[in-house]
Amino acid sequence: MAKHPVKYKGLTTQQKRKRYTDYQRSINGNTGTNRNNNTRRTRASRNRSGRSRPSVVSQSSAAGYLNLYAKPFDADTVGLPVFPSPPSSKQTCWSRGSFTVGTGGVGFIIGTPVTGSDVTSLCFSSSAYAGSVLASTGTGVTTTGLTNVPISSASLSAETSGSRARVALAALRVRYTGTEQNRGGIIYPYVHPLHQDITGKDISWLASQEDYVAAPVSRDWITIVWTPVHRTECDYYHLGAPPSHANAETAAGGYSMGFIVSSANGNTFEYQFVEHVEYTGPTTMWLSKTDNGVSVNLTDTIDKLQDVKLAVRADGAPRRDLRPPSLTQMLTGAVGAGLIRLAVNRIARDEL
Repeated sequence: MAKHPVKYKGLTTQQKRKRYTDYQRSINGNTGTNRNNNTRRTRASRNRSGRSRPSVVSQSSAAGYLNLYAKPFDADTVGLPVFPSPPSSKQTCWSRGSFTVGTGGVGFIIGTPVTGSDVTSLCFSSSAYAGSVLASTGTGVTTTGLTNVPISSASLSAETSGSRARVALAALRVRYTGTEQNRGGIIYPYVHPLHQDITGKDISWLASQEDYVAAPVSRDWITIVWTPVHRTECDYYHLGAPPSHANAETAAGGYSMGFIVSSANGNTFEYQFVEHVEYTGPTTMWLSKTDNGVSVNLTDTIDKLQDVKLAVRADGAPRRDLRPPSLTQMLTGAVGAGLIRLAVNRIARDEL
């Protein structure tokens, strides 16, 4: 009878176990140092090469955009992870200030992301505002642009310039800053699902919309987020603001996001607006550019991020409307890298 090829005499139990493991690895043709690379699960994974569905877990572009979506006021600007996506200059542009409820008990702020430094981005009410609708002009209405927008709309206006821009994401948030004695009323946040102009709309109109939500006036931030909802917004364009979907898509759109407040005259609210923009082309040669990644999975999911249950969030919202389930809970508030990976996993599992 032949002797067993593995010699155990004089060895400790641990040494015997290691020697036997090495022997099994050698007869299976696996001489690597990784003990897990010849398990049943690993062999099955190798055998079904090409059949496993794609995952975005390892794609930094997808994780980076989700992180930007979760923390628009804190995260660094990243590019849209859609194809085609040439290298671009990433710019973070912003505005901070306050608006006031007018004499009629209505205050508001409306906005649009912009790509040109000379384009108005925000319109908001002062204490002299006597109307009841979202307005871009008139008595008691103040307008402003953004800080850090690097080029004018003229530099983007013609194909001959070769320069284009696109907005990856924008966000607007408000909170009450008046006295506690006068605090009261309702805040109505809104992002048009097709990014059409909302000027001229009032509270009654908002209440008639399918994606209507409301929250009591609070010192906590309430945030709305703008993400692309149409292919023309994912492409680079020659406009000073994202293209309209109400008229010709070659023209810039109107103010598609904002808040309207029903409260006491003179009550003040702080606002913060941020946008994350990409530029490419000859007139932006002086701006440093970085590569963009592409995520097929996230490309199919970007439009879903604009769902009102995802686009509207509040730090301390008492209404369930502002506490949407599943993916949003992972993306709102203070979101860390671990939760971002969970969100990416959820998209890979549920959306493909």
